[in-house]
Amino acid sequence: MRQALGRFFLVACLALASAAPAGEQRPIITVDVQRNREAVEVDTRVLLPVSPRVVWQVLTDYDRIATFVPGLTVSRLINGTGEPLLLEQQGELRFPVFHVRFDVVARVEEHPYHTIRFRAIRGNMTEMSGEWNVEAIGADEGSRLRYHVRVVPEFWVPPVLGPALLKRNFNEQFEALTREMMRRDPR
Repeated sequence: MRQALGRFFLVACLALASAAPAGEQRPIITVDVQRNREAVEVDTRVLLPVSPRVVWQVLTDYDRIATFVPGLTVSRLINGTGEPLLLEQQGELRFPVFHVRFDVVARVEEHPYHTIRFRAIRGNMTEMSGEWNVEAIGADEGSRLRYHVRVVPEFWVPPVLGPALLKRNFNEQFEALTREMMRRDPR
């Protein structure tokens, strides 16, 4: 068993090393989706070779984020500058046999350049709250991005396949976010 795990680890490391050209660092994305009765919790962690400032700029580019995140069709601030920010987002979650539309207005609280907290105040989520955290890794090595959200949707999420399908959707969205972050980073 130990030998099989060692081979798996070696193959996984070689696959990661060969996925990018020499010298190019790639983001590492981990998505965990848990279902607890009607609630769904998503925890995502990303390590990426991008400065925390660029990560923050992409995350707070509220009016443009729908142009590069799949499944998001509308994202716009619906109030003027100042606190609290009110952010409207619409889109869809894609499942193999059907699509679910979501529509949410969230109150957003920013603590530059580290934390973004949000809580739904209307839309088709019975409950939704979460947080983004950005932190520097080393002097100039990149950033660690953490995302947590707890959602109680008003729409049906398949009990057995739902978490796996949501994980796929979130992974696609985070891949798109990190591509945009890397595109904007001047390194």
